[in-house]
Amino acid sequence: MKKCYFIGTSEIFDAGLIDTLKEKCEKIIDVEDLVEFWFFHGENFSYTGSCLCLATWLRTKYPEKVIIVRVFDPVKDDEASEWYREAYNTKFPRCLPDRNVFAPVMDEGVAKIEMAFVQQANKIERWILRQMDVVFAYYYANLEDSIIAQIEFAQKSSNAEIIHISFEETEKFIQEKAETMFDERTTTILAMLKDNVPQKEIGKAVGVTTSRIGQIAHKAARDIRHELLRR
Repeated sequence: MKKCYFIGTSEIFDAGLIDTLKEKCEKIIDVEDLVEFWFFHGENFSYTGSCLCLATWLRTKYPEKVIIVRVFDPVKDDEASEWYREAYNTKFPRCLPDRNVFAPVMDEGVAKIEMAFVQQANKIERWILRQMDVVFAYYYANLEDSIIAQIEFAQKSSNAEIIHISFEETEKFIQEKAETMFDERTTTILAMLKDNVPQKEIGKAVGVTTSRIGQIAHKAARDIRHELLRR
């Protein structure tokens, strides 16, 4: 039996993504007696939404081998006022999962802060990642995205097999923009970061502080993402 989870960048969506995922999922299904696809209800981005549709299709094709599991946060999802929103949730209908799982109660820190829902969701997702056997990770390392930190956590702190999904055409587009869109200093910083040069050394080479390097790289990644979305 394998437990699988999908995590990926928002907004960007390569044309061949679902076909690639379908092929990789079916390879696992072919050799396992049971495959669980886990979803955290707080994720409604285009990637995870499409993965939910794919998992539903796979369950229809392999009814004896595939189930869908939905994870709830026991702290944020245990309020009576939430029943209406949940009952009429069209993005993840109650009837869709085969099994519901509550993450363990982690009521210290951000869980007690009403508005810290992003931090709390990240904490629950890290618990999920520790349970997984396979993680389908769709991302581009040189485009900043909040999910990259979660993927790095999975690589370091779980035993899951991380299946990295990206596409050569998009990689080339990103690299081309990194080399042609910016001034010499920014281009140098991006190239050195790509080569994993420590930020302290980059700062000495281009004459800026390490904190400024992060700001420059962040703005550059945002600009490249904008060009990618325009494409």
